[in-house]
Amino acid sequence: MGWEASSERMYPEDGALKGEINLMQHSLIIFPSHYYSPAFTKGEKVDLNTKRTKKSQHTSEGTYIHFQISGVTNTEKLPTPIELPLKVKVHGKDSPLNMAKVR
Repeated sequence: MGWEASSERMYPEDGALKGEINLMQHSLIIFPSHYYSPAFTKGEKVDLNTKRTKKSQHTSEGTYIHFQISGVTNTEKLPTPIELPLKVKVHGKDSPLNMAKVR
């Protein structure tokens, strides 16, 4: 099973939003504060701070994302199918979701 940088992937079409996990493509958004978590959204790729580790792993059980904030590596399992908007926890806090502009 391969690893791919999430920042290089995009949603293909609206089909991804209908729960077709096989077609799901991701854009990972990293926020500058450790309080804010990466969030998946349809549209452009955004990095508001510096380059971070942004990888996703697709398995039969779902999608795992691996990201690094302030030197701490976090792993989160995404629900299958993925429902938007999505919030993940960083350092035990529920982070608000900030949406990027949809192209």
